[in-house]
Amino acid sequence: MPSAVVIKHASGPDARTSAKVVDLVTPTLAENQALVQVDAVSLNHRDLWLLRGVSYHAIRDGSIIGSDGVGRIARLSTPSNRLKVNDRVVVMPSIGWNDDPRGPEDETQYFLLDDAKIEKAIQLGAKGGANYKKENWEEDLLKATKGALIDVVIDGASGANAPIILSKVLHQGGFFVNYGTTAGTLEWSMSAVGRNVELKASTMGSRKEFEAMLEFVDKTKIRPIVSDVFKGLHKAHSAFEHLETGSQFGKVVITVKEN
Repeated sequence: MPSAVVIKHASGPDARTSAKVVDLVTPTLAENQALVQVDAVSLNHRDLWLLRGVSYHAIRDGSIIGSDGVGRIARLSTPSNRLKVNDRVVVMPSIGWNDDPRGPEDETQYFLLDDAKIEKAIQLGAKGGANYKKENWEEDLLKATKGALIDVVIDGASGANAPIILSKVLHQGGFFVNYGTTAGTLEWSMSAVGRNVELKASTMGSRKEFEAMLEFVDKTKIRPIVSDVFKGLHKAHSAFEHLETGSQFGKVVITVKEN
């Protein structure tokens, strides 16, 4: 019987959410579906938000935690020219977005890191970085670039640092790409407008882009960085607590089995 880590809501005015390991019934496949035996999943801050009861989408009680996963095909409901049973696959968590670059068809080079993480990033090939938790961190960053402003910033935190990036770090006419607000809301000022900064949002991408990404990773032999592995679904709480500290460097992974 398959198991999963799901959201279980407490009752009452101060209701909070928590993660519970439960047994599930093996799903019945519809046409053109595959049953995947998941080996491991990686966590995102989105999962923490869901556990806190914060979400941009309607999440029902019993919803399964985790968006990224890897496993093998256990069963196919319909014969496929591309896939066969026991093929190793990764999960694309989004649905309703096939190939339109603008967004879903169905609507129903610098990193700002902690000091230790900066050193690890440099060992892996980064040119440098700055610890955004330090006062006047932008001055350290500009020293590293010898005063050159940044053309493109990829931001997943926002909060108090976003206005600094927009007014002092990003080049006039530069691009600010945002995919998350773990440090607070994003405030877009007239200063950014006056400097012709372009804001671009990112919500992962289409299935077509996901497949192109996988082909690129395979061709260039990119190895994603895995920070920590927690073996067994019963270690989910420990994994979430670790993710919440922000001390990880790379992905936090939970394996389904203990060995």
